[in-house]
Amino acid sequence: MRERSSQPRREPSFPGWGAAALPVGIVVGIVLGGGLGAYFGIPGIGAAIGAAIGVSAGMALLAAAVVTASTRSKR
Repeated sequence: MRERSSQPRREPSFPGWGAAALPVGIVVGIVLGGGLGAYFGIPGIGAAIGAAIGVSAGMALLAAAVVTASTRSKR
């Protein structure tokens, strides 16, 4: 017979989508920006702008994940 542990099982407080937000944002931004830039004739500049927008979106999602993790840890 197993004895129950005195401490309840803790779930990880930091969400996985927060950890993946920045790299996914960069990759998606480069792909979409490069594609849109190729449509207009300058794929390099489109990819650079797309990467910058992807970093911005990834940082915003990462900040949201930090807030989510901090509220989970207070429970």
